[in-house]
Parts: sequence; structure tokens; C-alpha cells
Amino acid sequence: MTPARKPYRRQTTTGLALRLYLALFMATGCVPRPQPVSVAEARYMETRIEAYGYDRVFKASISALQDLRFTIDMLDRDIGLIVASRLSEGAQARLVEEPPEVRVVPVWQKVLGVTLILAIITGIFWLFSRGGSAADADADHADDRTVIYTGGNASRGGPAVHEYRLTLNIEAQGDAQTRIRTSATGRTVRGGVIVQAGAIEDPAFFQRFYDALQTALRLSP
Repeated sequence: MTPARKPYRRQTTTGLALRLYLALFMATGCVPRPQPVSVAEARYMETRIEAYGYDRVFKASISALQDLRFTIDMLDRDIGLIVASRLSEGAQARLVEEPPEVRVVPVWQKVLGVTLILAIITGIFWLFSRGGSAADADADHADDRTVIYTGGNASRGGPAVHEYRLTLNIEAQGDAQTRIRTSATGRTVRGGVIVQAGAIEDPAFFQRFYDALQTALRLSP
């Protein structure tokens, strides 16, 4: 009595079609991105008014940036501008990338795209389903495993380096108060290639600076 052939080929083809569908689904950009904060939230997060004079706040801001391992790139006391940057091997803040421009796709293009995808999947299914008996015999002894090849040079890019740039605008509010507005951007570089870049809208990032500023103000003469 001839044993019944295992339905391995059908299962393999079905699994391949499912993997193709999932790959196409993920390629459409379904990963959620961090949403930009509102203008009011950004001002609250980035702005402080300190009960100290302009000169004292300006000097303390420089000290706070240096305590946080920033390098001063630009300094102008007359207009109240400080620009500083730092490098880090670990991420210090969450970046918010600019959303891509949304293009309206006509309905006929959507229908055509779906039809082509279905035609490709159907063609692959048909090709695999017509495999010979020799291929089926080999499949009976094959392990039902998915092997993902990453290549020998997967880590050739090296470790990621995070670059942050912080801009301070300092403005006197009378003789005993000073207003500070901060803004920040960042980017991630791997192997000399920028893999991510965007604005920083992370409250914890700005709070670390203002905590360091409070310490510097208390210690300043």
C-alpha cells in the first residue's frame, strides 16, 4: 500500500504567499511614528522664566551645558544666543521626524496595484504547485523551518552615534527676570550614514538642562 503523500508543497506555497502579503503590508509604512506636540505644549516644555538677572542666567546656561557634556559651538551675549552640541553612544532623547508629504493616489491606481499584487502571488502559487514528484520527495525530508540570512557583514556599519544640537535664546525680562527658550534637534549616524534625524520634543531632555541650570544658578556668585 502506497503511503499518502504529505501536503507539504501546498503548505509551503501558502506560507510563502502569507509571508509576501505580510512583507507588502509592512512595507506600506504601518509602523506608527511619534506625533509632534502642539505649539502650547512645546512652549511649556522649552521655555522658562528665571528670577535672576540676564548676565547671571547667561553664565549659568554655559555652565549647565558644559556640565551636560555639551560643546559650545556659538556664543553671542549681545543677542542672547547660545548654540551647543554633543555626541553620545546612547540615545538621549526621542526624535520626531518630519512626516512625509502625503500624495493622493487615484482609486484606479489603488485597484491596479492590488490586482498586480494578487496576480504575482497567484503566479508564484501556480509555479510552486506544479513542482515535480522529485521536488515533493525532497520536501518530505526538509525541515519546516524558515532561515533568515543576514550576511557576514551585517555589523559592518559599526555602532550608532547620536548627535544633539541645543539652541538657547536668552532674553531679559526687566532687571530681575530672564526668559530662556530652548530648541533641539538630533540625528543618528551609523557608518557615516544618517539613519534618523529630526526635532527633539522629549520633555525629559529639556528638563535635564533646566535642572542643571538651576544647580548652576545656585552655585554662581
